[in-house]
Amino acid sequence: MIGIDEIKRALPQREPFLFLDSVSAIDGTGLTASYTFTPQSPVFQGHFPGNPVVPGVLMIEAMAQAGAYWLLSKPQYAGKNALLYSVNNARFKRMARPGDRLEIHIRAKEAKKIFEFCDAEIRIGGKIAVSCELGCIMVDDETKSNQ
Repeated sequence: MIGIDEIKRALPQREPFLFLDSVSAIDGTGLTASYTFTPQSPVFQGHFPGNPVVPGVLMIEAMAQAGAYWLLSKPQYAGKNALLYSVNNARFKRMARPGDRLEIHIRAKEAKKIFEFCDAEIRIGGKIAVSCELGCIMVDDETKSNQ
């Protein structure tokens, strides 16, 4: 199990815009991670007050962060950062609410030069909530080269 401290060493995002709690499985073909939006999450103050729903775009961001973590775990991407390049065929099948545990799955699809593509999905209670194809572009991590 990979915890929040190791995730923060790899990713530049920080609270309140870090949407990974842990990584439970990772290998050369993908990973499984999770995140839980707590009822106190700042997003619920303005997104459907009284009937809080996790914004779909934040679920896409959670998948993108999981994909970035997976890519940055590869030795060939040392000193790089993964930026979201494309989101294709996104399908939203069920809502996520405060307290729901998002189980994020990333599976390798294709690599082309500095571009990486993967299939991504979020499951809640074992059922698909969101699925899409994500594309990332690998760029130099300027925060590391400026230190």
